[in-house]
Amino acid sequence: MRLTTRMLPELDGQDVFDIAAWHLLRQHGQAIAPGTSKSMYRAPDGKRCAVGWLMPDDVYSRSLEFFSVRDLASMMLDSTRHEHHAFTAFLIRHMVLLSELQHMHDSNPPAQWPARLRVIAHQNGVNSRVVDSGLPAYDPARLETYDELALEELVW
Repeated sequence: MRLTTRMLPELDGQDVFDIAAWHLLRQHGQAIAPGTSKSMYRAPDGKRCAVGWLMPDDVYSRSLEFFSVRDLASMMLDSTRHEHHAFTAFLIRHMVLLSELQHMHDSNPPAQWPARLRVIAHQNGVNSRVVDSGLPAYDPARLETYDELALEELVW
């Protein structure tokens, strides 16, 4: 799946949770900088943290690594790039959920993720079905606003 900045405004909390949880559970490992215990948005081995799975390629830069999601949003507020503004708006809109998902990834071993994801889902009023079924809980009819390519990218 490849998210684009034009898709970000359409994502609700359920979509954010589903995308992050589905990818994290599938990769079953933390995105860690080699030789350290520091979490990364995108690790060299292909793993990503929760926010890393939601960060479009046109936004990502290695210079963004090692910042919290809150610091990331603050840094991008001053950017002149349209992509950064779209991503900042997305981060601000979903800050609580994204911060909790980032903390879960950074602070818990993968074996604890399913239980932690269920708690995060409950606290944020979203369905945790993706944790047990591996299927997203989004409403496909809501995604009809995407063009055909974007829909294929979102529907794993």
